[in-house]
Amino acid sequence: MATAEEIKAMTFTSCTFRADGQAEVRLDRMVDGVMRPFRYCLAPGDALTGLHREVAAACTAKWTPAVVSAYKAARDAAAARMR
Repeated sequence: MATAEEIKAMTFTSCTFRADGQAEVRLDRMVDGVMRPFRYCLAPGDALTGLHREVAAACTAKWTPAVVSAYKAARDAAAARMR
């Protein structure tokens, strides 16, 4: 994961949400004079401090308490099936 300073220097591209609420984030950053894509995923309930402001705003709007609870319940059920 990039540092907060690196994230501030990146250009926001998009933030889309999977059916289970996970956020797929796309940013561009300059590396050796060339714009390179930087991608990562966030799960509902993940901390949003230090993230690009558009990402934090989109996740705050999308991740209602019901979405976070449903994601955690599905994750826990999947983990229980794996045991």
